[in-house]
Amino acid sequence: MFNFFRKSRNSKASESDGNVSLEMLHTLPDEVIEFLKIRNEVNSADLGINILSEKDCLLASSHLRSIRLARHLGLYVLDDANDSNPFCYITQGIAAGMVIHFNHDPEPEIAFLSLDDFAVFLRDCHQQKRSLWGSETTPPSHPDQKLLAAVISELARFDDDHSESLLCLYIPLLRGAHHELVAELAMNPGMYVREALQNAINSEKLSS
Repeated sequence: MFNFFRKSRNSKASESDGNVSLEMLHTLPDEVIEFLKIRNEVNSADLGINILSEKDCLLASSHLRSIRLARHLGLYVLDDANDSNPFCYITQGIAAGMVIHFNHDPEPEIAFLSLDDFAVFLRDCHQQKRSLWGSETTPPSHPDQKLLAAVISELARFDDDHSESLLCLYIPLLRGAHHELVAELAMNPGMYVREALQNAINSEKLSS
């Protein structure tokens, strides 16, 4: 189990940085505003689909960014299925433009390559009367594998909770042969990093 929600080893600095970020969170990106417009089309209490209004999106996003990982990724909360596991839009970092399922159990994972892909998924759930909690998602392939590998390799040089959390989030986006990187990650001191690597290899999407 990857513990994304454990307290940072530098919690005082994180809280200070968070106050600055929350004060700046007043407007939504245009693409988020457009996405939220589908709520009248897809929302269904029976299916657990509840896309937020703009106001509720801002409020929920402000609360979520008290968590360092959410703040680092610049997350905007998109829905509230009343399970504390929202889908969120990523605006910062190597996965900017993607959608993360910010689970507590199991842990967060990137679920969709784009807001458009998430919208298609929600429409399919609605049309097929398939509940959101009963639908499985798979981390997508990152479109720039070379850049992703470079970012992961750089993160692997740091021994702290935050870097470990990002590594566990990004490793499932790897595809194909990354032999040197796999060898490097296999020696990583972080147990959760090695577990994420093994899971990626077991999925047969990443070559060992």
